[in-house]
Amino acid sequence: MNLVERRQSWLLAVRDSDEEALSEKINQALAPSEGVKVKDGATVTDSKDLSALSRAGPCCGWENLKPITHLENYAPKFKTCTSQEDISQKIEAIAPVKKLIGVLMSSCKTAVNDLGGARKKHQQQKEKAKEKAMKEAAAKKWGHPSGGAGGHKRSKNLLAHPLVDADAQCWQSPDAQIQSSPKLQGMWDPSLPFIVSNFDGPFKDDALTTRLAEFGALFKQSNYRVTEGRAHAPLAESLAAALPSFLYNCLPSEKKISPHTISTSAEGPTRTLAKLEADDAASHPDLSKMMIASSFGIASSHVSIGKFELNQFPCLRATWKGTRFITIVLFEDALMNCQEIEKETPVSLQKLMDWAHRLSPSDISKLVAKGGAFAGTIGPSDLLYTPAGAIVSHKVLGDDVIGVRMGVLGGTMDFDKLLEVTPANKALSQASTLLAKKRGSNREAMVKARALRDSPGEPPAAASGADAEEAQAQTGAAPGAQGKKEGDKEEERGDT
Repeated sequence: MNLVERRQSWLLAVRDSDEEALSEKINQALAPSEGVKVKDGATVTDSKDLSALSRAGPCCGWENLKPITHLENYAPKFKTCTSQEDISQKIEAIAPVKKLIGVLMSSCKTAVNDLGGARKKHQQQKEKAKEKAMKEAAAKKWGHPSGGAGGHKRSKNLLAHPLVDADAQCWQSPDAQIQSSPKLQGMWDPSLPFIVSNFDGPFKDDALTTRLAEFGALFKQSNYRVTEGRAHAPLAESLAAALPSFLYNCLPSEKKISPHTISTSAEGPTRTLAKLEADDAASHPDLSKMMIASSFGIASSHVSIGKFELNQFPCLRATWKGTRFITIVLFEDALMNCQEIEKETPVSLQKLMDWAHRLSPSDISKLVAKGGAFAGTIGPSDLLYTPAGAIVSHKVLGDDVIGVRMGVLGGTMDFDKLLEVTPANKALSQASTLLAKKRGSNREAMVKARALRDSPGEPPAAASGADAEEAQAQTGAAPGAQGKKEGDKEEERGDT
């Protein structure tokens, strides 16, 4: 600030043509200081002589600075010029004075800019110090001054992290392996991850594989491959239908309800919506985007720790090319552990990711023992299901991973706890609303089907469409069937 004021005082003396003030400043700057005497009688300033800074000139050539009136006095001289050569000579005569004034103005501007930069840097340092203090306080709150839960410090060496170390002892337990099957089953638990091997049906579609090959070539040249390590792009509607259609065709015939649904549980009217109906898609636009099948790519040797699927949405990923080691920590287990630590403050997605980064091998072993963490290797023609809100980590083994993904919904899925952590998630909110609506219509269809089945006389208004098909699938009887099977009363009491 002193430098800015000093230079501006010089500029004001020049601008206001204060010759007395300007001369005084020049003389003060030229005056020798009380320094160290040398042989010739001159003086030199000591390095600790702070007064030398206050006497320093404002710019280069300050000794020859002239007030602005010096230029104004040249104006009458131009009237006596008789040729262009005379004008040029006059201009050249005042050029050094004009140049020095310009240099002084520039030095004043530089000083102001430097002051602004210094203030900004000081503010950034204060913010960093505040952030550091907050992190240290958080680390103490977690009970580990080293910054990690279980003593594992968040390391820059991602390859050494136990969440992506396939050889870590915590992943050697049979309980840690993701449930795997050689073919698609008609039912599964949507709260747990699973792998289906030999899932190459969709990739027998030449149009789909051609599109994936094109996507892979573009991904290899993309900036996203370098900066993000991954990318995805929606498939055309005709190609996007390949995955849900294949899923539907793989189901046992008695589990097929409609081309847009796949069953996920033997208990109750549960469905996984492979595709939204037109009306549902229009009224739930954010959910509809999550359900669209798309191609995805992950760069070779890419490592990712403690991340979520897009919008924390449950999804299926079918791999066409490439292999990766993957680990999954279930949302509810992660939430429970975080809540034990963050007893007074609400848990956020960022806190869940930070918690995952701090996991140690012993922490993971405890999660595995409780059924909250799983690991597996996903290769070509493997289908991976990831539950909602699961924390996913992976390490790509070899070349780029290319495949297709799509969001899925299951009738037994519950997003209430997940929405407490991310209340602004429109896709999950719309999914929760739609599932509540579907469950209501399913119960109504079952009631109608039972009344139809049990009535000896004229049946009531029968359910139609998908509700009737589902009711038939649930009851195992055709519309109009009479009589009760053994155990119906118990079934009704259970439903009630």
